[in-house]
Amino acid sequence: MNESLLFDKIQGPSRTLSIKLDCNTLAKIDYLIKHYKFRSRSEFIRNAIMYKINQLEKDGRYGQVL
Repeated sequence: MNESLLFDKIQGPSRTLSIKLDCNTLAKIDYLIKHYKFRSRSEFIRNAIMYKINQLEKDGRYGQVL
């Protein structure tokens, strides 16, 4: 697995975020979870969010996150 995708280290208290996804997107996520051996949809989604935040920070399009 790509080292840059290993962001699933929750530090401190966490909160729940509920989202709705269309069936095709969810099917793609389920495939990727199995292919890259993520433990859960939540782990995959957390990693995807952190990956995007890090990309935006590196590109200078987003200020430093707390």
